[in-house]
Amino acid sequence: MGKILILLFIFLMPFTLFGGTPEKMRLSTVFSGEVTTFLNKVMQEVKKDTGLEIYVTKMPAKRALFNAVWGVDDGDAARIYETSKYYPTLVRVDESILEIHFFALSKPTDTDYSNWGNFTGKRVGYERGIIYIEKKLKEKAKLEPIAQPKLLFNLLELGRIDVAIMHSSDAKMVKNFPVKYQRHTTLEVIPLYVHLHKKHRKLAPLIAKSLKRLKRSGEYKKLLHQEVKLHQFFE
Repeated sequence: MGKILILLFIFLMPFTLFGGTPEKMRLSTVFSGEVTTFLNKVMQEVKKDTGLEIYVTKMPAKRALFNAVWGVDDGDAARIYETSKYYPTLVRVDESILEIHFFALSKPTDTDYSNWGNFTGKRVGYERGIIYIEKKLKEKAKLEPIAQPKLLFNLLELGRIDVAIMHSSDAKMVKNFPVKYQRHTTLEVIPLYVHLHKKHRKLAPLIAKSLKRLKRSGEYKKLLHQEVKLHQFFE
């Protein structure tokens, strides 16, 4: 039993040993596709400033948060500003890495789902583990969390939900949705931040400084338009 515990500790132990700088860091994220590619491109630029080798990998939202909070991974690549308030083991990097667009999808309706106030009493589908949606609607709507965004189309078709809330990472998938579904105008745009596990708290200012430089130089905007192209979808 003792050997098993030692092996588990070695497996889960961060790359940082006794507070040293990690050779590699893994950040989890709920986002996929072009957004994950963009986040990894940004981290490649951050490496030029900091020497930190950071890579981002897609995981289900709930698992991504669990891994970051408990230090299985080195942090989460893109979470709302308040995440460290809810989870004290996480330390926010105080420069946003991404702006995410939330929007609603429904069958044709006169209800304006570009306003959070109009979800009251509705059955709302969304990807499990997205804290922001849960905080916004848990007292107003009947929430139906699902494991994969593509399943939201099935729930709409079967009439099990009234409306689905999706985000920028789903943009390519939504472009191909059947015309019988109505995409509502952007519900909200919110900034997202890297959150590191507290064992890496000393690295947060270095990453923030690098992100600020990338934005000042125009490199950030260039990467955003090259890799994500979401501006074409939401404008």
